[in-house]
Amino acid sequence: MQQVVLPIKDSNVLRSCLRNQLTSTSATLSGIEVIHALRKKTRRELSLIGFSAVDELKAMVPA
Repeated sequence: MQQVVLPIKDSNVLRSCLRNQLTSTSATLSGIEVIHALRKKTRRELSLIGFSAVDELKAMVPA
């Protein structure tokens, strides 16, 4: 399959797109790391039955 490359005339547009993509990717990876840490902690304390990432995150956020 051949990739289609569109010319970008404004380098600021390219930088902005890449920055947005990097920010989004970073946030996604951070979220995955948080869920992984919560599951790891839960596995140590008790079984995964009844584990809810949403409940764990709600417990971490101050009411």
